[in-house]
Amino acid sequence: NVMNLLTKWYMTQCGPLDKRAQTMHFDDRLMGQLIRFVSSHEVGHTLGLRHNMGASHATPVERLRDKAWVEKHGHTVSIMDYARFNYVAQPEDGISERGLFPRINDYDKWAIKWGYQYRPDFRDEYAEKEGLMKETTKVLAANPQLWFAGEGRDEDPRSQTEDLGDDNVKASEYGILNLKRVLANLPEWTYQSNDIYHNNIKTMYSQVQNQFFRYFGHVLDNLGGVYCDYKTIDQPGDIYSDEPRAKQLEAFQFIRRHIIAEPVWLFDQPYMKRLAPSTDRLRESAAGNFMSYLCNLSLFERLTPAYPASEYIPALLDAIFTGTPRPTVWQQALQREAVTRMIFIFKNNSASPVRPVLLQQLKRLGTKLHASAANPHYASLADLIDRALVVK
Repeated sequence: NVMNLLTKWYMTQCGPLDKRAQTMHFDDRLMGQLIRFVSSHEVGHTLGLRHNMGASHATPVERLRDKAWVEKHGHTVSIMDYARFNYVAQPEDGISERGLFPRINDYDKWAIKWGYQYRPDFRDEYAEKEGLMKETTKVLAANPQLWFAGEGRDEDPRSQTEDLGDDNVKASEYGILNLKRVLANLPEWTYQSNDIYHNNIKTMYSQVQNQFFRYFGHVLDNLGGVYCDYKTIDQPGDIYSDEPRAKQLEAFQFIRRHIIAEPVWLFDQPYMKRLAPSTDRLRESAAGNFMSYLCNLSLFERLTPAYPASEYIPALLDAIFTGTPRPTVWQQALQREAVTRMIFIFKNNSASPVRPVLLQQLKRLGTKLHASAANPHYASLADLIDRALVVK
């Protein structure tokens, strides 16, 4: 149900920015405009356009808060990106729907022209192919905003679904500010008389959780990211290059601020007891979910020399195990999940190049945990490590 999806997306991303989104029942004009953006995207497919998940990267993050600029140029250069709405904008920016909605934009017009214009100057298909390649290379050199980045399924962090702007860390920081505002207002915005079991507020709370997880995913993809810049055979330079170390370290610091340090705002709303009997289970589930992405073999093995696994793994463990004598429910869940996952990877991937790093770090962590064995939680984790390292 597209209208149902649009209601969830727009309230979650732009509820603090557009009063019309502060209800579960949008008026016909707003819903019509939202449907227009979805149908425009689908018409693009019928004309032969693929997704271009890198289009949103062409826009500097701070421009997304510049009312005059974003209302004139739009928040993404292509309707074919999954760049839903401008969640970076803040309430004080006063940006109208013109700067919040996607639109048919520069990349789309250029791609349609490229594919459909009549070119009688080319004598046959071979001359056309060679001529268009030269022409395209020249156009892209002059206007990098027309870069095509495909479906966003490779390791290039500049090409992702649902993200905005040229800096995932900055964009996600702004997005989280808006999510906090949404959560604080959910009882009012989702109110419906006789709404049994608070179905609306449960639904939208789940949407906020999912959006927060998307922001985390956008940042996480910068760890081990590899840029891919297609070139013709005549263009100099490499096609593939590692994400700069500084940007990977910024991504890790974001993870420390918003994931390893408990996102208390997500669980300590005054209405939580109307949604679940205990927030501890919500915390444990969310922490385990985050750690499943922070501590897995595919991430460890994709980390590049710019920020290798031999640096990332000990930094992650040091951040999680802060030496707190009484870890919170959130900290315990992160720690338990990290240890069990690292043990599993160590025991089941003998040929992996990261196994020596895991062995070293599990030994180091085991020593640290034995020193805190007065706490049953730490004693249990130390026992798990001891058993995993026993040679049979």
